[in-house]
Amino acid sequence: MSYALTSGRTRISNDNVGGLKYVYLFPWSYIDDSLITGTKGVEIASFPVTTIYRFEINSGSFNENSNNDDDGLSFDQNMEFVLSHHTTGTLTTLKELLGVDLRFIAKGNDGILRMGGLYNGCKAEVTDQSGSTKTDLSGYTITLTGKEEFKAPIITNFDNFIESGTSYLLQENGDFVLTENGDKIIL
Repeated sequence: MSYALTSGRTRISNDNVGGLKYVYLFPWSYIDDSLITGTKGVEIASFPVTTIYRFEINSGSFNENSNNDDDGLSFDQNMEFVLSHHTTGTLTTLKELLGVDLRFIAKGNDGILRMGGLYNGCKAEVTDQSGSTKTDLSGYTITLTGKEEFKAPIITNFDNFIESGTSYLLQENGDFVLTENGDKIIL
């Protein structure tokens, strides 16, 4: 496939903030391409209704590297985040992440939402740390890695993602009941 360079980029203001604010995880399952709208590798404009699990994190990062080799163009996706404090509840949740394919949504401190593991899923690794001094991390570092044919798209419409534990008012046909602003009504 041949691409032509069609534009450049002007300088953007230097008000960018790095790092992640939240991480959302959910199990990977096959979804037909026709149910995901947007431009592959650029944006997701709509996604099937999906329950997601939010993790409030101490710190986190998302990185994506391109590869162009004999197998074609691909993107290595890597997200890492830190959860402090050891708890049995957290340990149980993290145990459930191991050995399953996942999708993730990384919400940056700049407010941008990106989805990783969209078509192939990703795997999780958990590192349990106690630290050696009082200022060291006592908690968990979670790393998710995956390889995709397309870049991690930006989510431009977050409406069909439902955070676990949140209940919304539904119509009989399963559609959300919305306010005048288009927001979902939370029960």
